[in-house]
Amino acid sequence: MAGRRHTARLAVASTALFLLFAATNAGTAFTKSASWTDDGAALIVDAPADQGELDVTLVFGVAGPPARTTLTVPAGFELFPTRPPGSFIGEIDIFASSGSYGASALTRLSGEVASAPLDVASEAAAQTCSPGTHLAIWTAELSLLGQPIDLPIYVSSAAPAGGLILDICTPTLIAAAGGPAPLLPMANLTLTLLELDPPKAHGSYLWRASVTPLAPDQHSPLPAKAYELRALVPVPHRLTLHARYQAPTRSALLTGRLTADGKPRAGVKIYFDILQRTVTPTGVRYHDTIAGPTKTNTAGRYTFRSRLTRSAGIQAIVPDTTSRCDGPSTAPAGCVSSTTSAGRSTTITLAVPRH
Repeated sequence: MAGRRHTARLAVASTALFLLFAATNAGTAFTKSASWTDDGAALIVDAPADQGELDVTLVFGVAGPPARTTLTVPAGFELFPTRPPGSFIGEIDIFASSGSYGASALTRLSGEVASAPLDVASEAAAQTCSPGTHLAIWTAELSLLGQPIDLPIYVSSAAPAGGLILDICTPTLIAAAGGPAPLLPMANLTLTLLELDPPKAHGSYLWRASVTPLAPDQHSPLPAKAYELRALVPVPHRLTLHARYQAPTRSALLTGRLTADGKPRAGVKIYFDILQRTVTPTGVRYHDTIAGPTKTNTAGRYTFRSRLTRSAGIQAIVPDTTSRCDGPSTAPAGCVSSTTSAGRSTTITLAVPRH
């Protein structure tokens, strides 16, 4: 199920997200040549109600690698931060730029995130990146060309508003002879938390990320250029799909509606996953295609016709939708983007009569 969600997203997401998901089955040291700085910065939070998985993606894009990222989790998302030391928390995937800003090689680092002991020594070590008192410390053990790297995530309370604050501290690499130790130049990062459900109460849950960019020297932070990213998770987020086969034109008439917290989403692109299979003596052959897009009207409704010559499963998909921020920001450089999470309909089967 998770693999299908990633496959659908490949067809409709940005270039930066393509880099993120195209190597899902690759090894830890996967390297790809690309220019990730062509993409804008974004915070993307996907929490499908039927999958028990929370995916938090940070794309840094043209803003360059971060020196520090502070993620504010809204009340209603229960992450269960305080777990026994060594407990499995989730997984992390990072693409790091091996060169300066601009076109460069991207190296993939991946690993598990586990809870770490919270004691006087660890609290003291946290203060340079995450001042204050913490509820928990999570850590990801990564490796870059054989060099072990620990990426800490410090978890604290977002009182009095409720929710949590996650300080993601960019790890330090080995310094070159006579030079300062550089920070890992992260192009994008995905944190996957398993066995977590989205909130059940209706509402629009706003996630925020405050990103302090890294200077071109790769070790100095630039607090005066810190910017904000936002992600909106509507609950419920519903995308319906109805299909009718029209024999004269040999096409499928697809209709439905997109709503967020009961309100229509207008002007949003909808795509369609057309699922077709052929059973052969040597196995199943896949002929899946992506159709669309079409846009929703002011009532959140859409209509689309797709040529269909044989029976198929059909699913409507709304990708992560990035737009301008709504309202002021306290970040020195302001709010860069706001992204509403992706959604999908249930899959229906449309039978095409044989002639």
